[in-house]
Amino acid sequence: MDTGGRKTLADAGGAAITAPSRSGATKTNVNEAKVVLLSSAKGGSSKTTTTRCLASFAAADGLRVAIIDLDEQRTLSKWWQRRSDSLPVIANYNEVPLDEAGVAVTEIAASGQYDIFIDTPPGVERETGSLKAVIRRSDLVLVPTTDGGEDLESVSEWMAVVRAEQRPAYFLLCKTDRKMPTVGEAKAYLSDKGRICPLDVRQSQAIKRSYFAGQGAADLPGILGQRAAVDYKAVWNFVRLELGMRKQP
Repeated sequence: MDTGGRKTLADAGGAAITAPSRSGATKTNVNEAKVVLLSSAKGGSSKTTTTRCLASFAAADGLRVAIIDLDEQRTLSKWWQRRSDSLPVIANYNEVPLDEAGVAVTEIAASGQYDIFIDTPPGVERETGSLKAVIRRSDLVLVPTTDGGEDLESVSEWMAVVRAEQRPAYFLLCKTDRKMPTVGEAKAYLSDKGRICPLDVRQSQAIKRSYFAGQGAADLPGILGQRAAVDYKAVWNFVRLELGMRKQP
């Protein structure tokens, strides 16, 4: 595999971890390693976008960050390959088999080297058994969804699976237009299905374009970039405070 100037390390489960060869982020203490899982039953829910944007904010805050790409399409890994060496370090575990992911995540987290953000495939209902092992090791699960009826119904069913594993979990409304009544209607619909992240993420052209530049929301330059990133920054602050993750100097 072309690692783009990065080095490849072996993880404990026998899969490949591809990590940047440069250093500069603060090492996380073993007891502080956190696992954030992005999981949704529907494609197009902004699951991968949210993973890369939250990971970028964690890295910008000085944490040692790794992403795990469990989606066979490897969209998150393709984004990571485009990432400039000038941006904050994010490591990538890109060859973890889904049926071994629970063990791999547990061992990576136990090492204490990285706080971990995990992207999962759509159609998770087919892989419920494998994903339950990942859910059980997750410190927080975000279930992204749009405010469309088809998506709301699908993610509600998946949230029931997540909640059965007794892990902290929240719906995250994405691609919203706050002027539209469907946002409030979606919150009302989801309110008895599970907890809802108090911040929603509006549709953003700048966030869409950032994929091809290997950027997350935290990496967008200038005032306009900061404006585009404000929703994901708020979601990151919510996650960080929920998990007691501290910014590093």
